[in-house]
Amino acid sequence: MPKYFGTDGVRGVAGEELTCELAFRLGRAAGRAFRPRRVLLARDTRVSGPALEAACAAGLAEAGCRVALAGVLPSPAVSHLVRGAGFQLGCVISASHNPPQDNGIKFYDPQGLKLSPEEEERVEALLEGRPEGTGLGPVEPWPEAEDRYLGFLLRAVEGLSLAGLKIALDCAHGATARVAPRVFQELGAALSLMGGELDGTRINATGAAAIEPLQALVRAEGADLGIAFDGDGDRAMFVAPDG
Repeated sequence: MPKYFGTDGVRGVAGEELTCELAFRLGRAAGRAFRPRRVLLARDTRVSGPALEAACAAGLAEAGCRVALAGVLPSPAVSHLVRGAGFQLGCVISASHNPPQDNGIKFYDPQGLKLSPEEEERVEALLEGRPEGTGLGPVEPWPEAEDRYLGFLLRAVEGLSLAGLKIALDCAHGATARVAPRVFQELGAALSLMGGELDGTRINATGAAAIEPLQALVRAEGADLGIAFDGDGDRAMFVAPDG
């Protein structure tokens, strides 16, 4: 069984169990294991995210990969964009619904699926040692990632109108804080928003991991529906009008 990988990637307290050194080695090992030409790398809003992102990107680059930095983006967006935009590997820096001091690294294959246990073992087997003769790959911003994902979501519900509905939306100060409000506004809903700041010190203080504030907001605003995401946007909870 893998030593570092758990049920959803590698997780731990940032700077203690999940260090920049380990993030670098994981990125380099994944690059060596799968030899992807292009890798999409995104993160949630945690304070440790930029440092771990930079370390993981450096490891991938040392393995010769071309790394596209999507910035703050939900995990499902990476799953979609990997298979839809010509990437051979995806990587998300996030600990999902865990508290702010934690972080994690998970990889997606070319079909946008999480790695199998066998694939995770391939990565772990290459954590030691350096690649030979690959040269450093480029690391570049990919600012169109959010708009491409937004377009996909809107096409998926083409013809749907939420005009006349009031929705209370809790983005948990996490990865959905930019894209989720845009989706519902484009569909015509009136929004009452909480957890909408990109504030990694408060990630998951509300949202799917702590639903009570949204229940109170739904009742206070007379909303037709409440929707709460977790920190990386891969789970949601719904609140009825009575809370």
